[in-house]
Amino acid sequence: MRYQTLLIAVVILLAPRALAYEGWESGAHVGYAVAQRTTTGFDNVGGSLAYFDLARRFRGDVAAGMRTMMQGGRGSSSEYYRLGVGPYASYRATEKVAVEMALSRFSESALDAGGERTYKSSGYGVMLGWERRTYAAERLTISWGGFVGWHQGRLDAVAATSGRGFRTGAANTGLTRGLALSMAFRP
Repeated sequence: MRYQTLLIAVVILLAPRALAYEGWESGAHVGYAVAQRTTTGFDNVGGSLAYFDLARRFRGDVAAGMRTMMQGGRGSSSEYYRLGVGPYASYRATEKVAVEMALSRFSESALDAGGERTYKSSGYGVMLGWERRTYAAERLTISWGGFVGWHQGRLDAVAATSGRGFRTGAANTGLTRGLALSMAFRP
């Protein structure tokens, strides 16, 4: 995946020579996400989510760039944290509605109630979403929307005291759904 990410970054940087573009834009999103159908025991565990985009907007309705995503949730006796980064694309379907897709390489860890790490995991994820945009100023857009994500990885390290039946190499999969608010700025 790192070679694909590097290739996409090079294409984004060189694309202005091949395509007409309108410039850079950056966005900050905050929201609430609920993890479902997880293999690590975090079913229906909600928590905060934030992601940041840096993209080139091309003439027309397409933007492409990179997304950094942070997510976490706390269950009754444990909590998890996931950080991911990867390519991102957005398509403006109408003047006020856009659809988005992001791929990511993630790293995740979980802690028990005493703050001891129960596992460490890494893998890949996909995030699909939509936004309803409001143009607050000439270069500022405020949006709200929803998303669904899917991740798949493996457990890289498992604490001997986890007591949850985890083993190194086991699957870490799950779905995430949620809502987010965002602000995007075009210089």
